Amino acid sequence: MKPLLMTLSFLALAASLVSSIICANKGLSAETNKMILLTGTIIWFGVTPFWMRRKKN
Repeated sequence: MKPLLMTLSFLALAASLVSSIICANKGLSAETNKMILLTGTIIWFGVTPFWMRRKKN
């Protein structure tokens, strides 16, 4: 389960980065970029706490 969550969170970050680069090169509209960024942020903050938990000693 942890590798799946890690992959999903990294894909959300990558989507945010790629959409910003494409938008800067006028390949995406600002509204589409905002939606991709919002979705990526929600996915990242929703998934990442489940695989970044501290180990209990």
